[in-house]
Amino acid sequence: KFKSMTSDISFERTIDMVGSHTFYVEACNVSGVCGPQQSLTVSVTGIGKVTSFTAIPDNIITGQVTTLSWSLPLSFTGDAYYNLYVDKPDALERLKFDRMTTEIKFDRRINLPGIHTFYVEACDVSGKCGPKKSLLVTVSASGISVFKDIGGSLYLQIPQGLDHKYIKLVKDESNKWSVVELTQAEWNALSLTITGYTIELGDFNLDALSDFRLTSANNNIIITVLKTVSGYQVNEEIKINFLSIDLLGKPIVSNQESQ
Repeated sequence: KFKSMTSDISFERTIDMVGSHTFYVEACNVSGVCGPQQSLTVSVTGIGKVTSFTAIPDNIITGQVTTLSWSLPLSFTGDAYYNLYVDKPDALERLKFDRMTTEIKFDRRINLPGIHTFYVEACDVSGKCGPKKSLLVTVSASGISVFKDIGGSLYLQIPQGLDHKYIKLVKDESNKWSVVELTQAEWNALSLTITGYTIELGDFNLDALSDFRLTSANNNIIITVLKTVSGYQVNEEIKINFLSIDLLGKPIVSNQESQ
């Protein structure tokens, strides 16, 4: 029963499922006593919505992966293909990020915080598609703080679900950064102060390994740490601002980058 005790004499219903749908209507008095039912059958052709669409997990932090899964529409015959779309929180247009795939799941890493709306539609071999089915994935900022010790080394904790580790970034005598993984006992014994660095988690070189990028409060220092099968690769970018005065006495700020 999808409608009860209405006084209307018409009803509009969207049907996404292919096949025969039999509807019944009965008239009732104010006390709820009803007469016999009348029926009619509506035949729906074409391509229906996928019968299920899930995201596991659907609440993640930046840098984590959600697995999108879906299933074949009911009464679908022939080879099925699927298009995937997303509405990102910072985008004005819907993005199609996979098309005419025959897979029924997709792993997607999300680095942008906010609410992401995903869509999937089933299509036949000619490219004719049915209605889209949608779901929401909530992505929270990592909330990871970056700390330092009195020697200038940087420290952070990669959260659970992202290859959980305690990380130390230390510079050697040649002014090059390297990564040291600490134990929990070593981490607990540290005396640290918080920095103004922000952190971005992601898979920057697309190798399915968790990377991160640190940016100083004034955006002058960017440290990118890439996880590799053999360890870590650290790249540092330093932006140096130069202040000069033009002929009218106005300051001119120029920027120079070094690696």
